[in-house]
Amino acid sequence: MISATAADLKQQLADAIRMLARAEIVDHSGHGSARRDSASFYINSAASARGTLTADDIVAVDLDGNLIECARTCRPSCTRIRAGRRF
Repeated sequence: MISATAADLKQQLADAIRMLARAEIVDHSGHGSARRDSASFYINSAASARGTLTADDIVAVDLDGNLIECARTCRPSCTRIRAGRRF
């Protein structure tokens, strides 16, 4: 298995979300995510424009929805999520 760097993974996620937006599969409120590690994941912030998304619009949150990493200034409301867990 080839391991992607954090920057690669965020870029791939941004690219995928942009493609989904252009294909009209997601709209302005759609989100995509990718596992970061066993306790957190990357997701696009709610404040980001889906069609022009960049890797800087991708934030990292833990499974409780707490912000871990954000390249830009993030308001708490734009990173609030509901993280589902599988048991």
